[in-house]
Amino acid sequence: MAIRILIADSHQRVRTAVVNLIRDSGENWEVCCEVEDGQAAIDKARELKPDVAILDLTMPLRDGLTASYLIHKFFPEIPIVLLSMLSSSWLEVEAKRVGIQAVVDKSNGTELIAAIRRLLQVVPTSSNAT
Repeated sequence: MAIRILIADSHQRVRTAVVNLIRDSGENWEVCCEVEDGQAAIDKARELKPDVAILDLTMPLRDGLTASYLIHKFFPEIPIVLLSMLSSSWLEVEAKRVGIQAVVDKSNGTELIAAIRRLLQVVPTSSNAT
């Protein structure tokens, strides 16, 4: 059974890039849902109970920190990765406080795949995995 991943980002281009990274990872992963705002991420997490959630920091309706807090509150077993162009020690602390397990720079696809693998404790399945 494939690992199901929810993606929440307000930019279609970013969601498409993340979908492509996941598809090309060489892992048995699939995107079960793409949404463009934090409230939709919460609603879909409740409905679909994904294996991993990837959320952008800045989204309409609910930001990534708030959405992550609520997803983690209802489903603490779902690992959450926060995507952000902002990097700071404050963000790292706040992310951990709300239940986010990894913060990854949006421009670093290799680190995103590595973070998902770490959270799932997955060993790469192919030599050309990123």
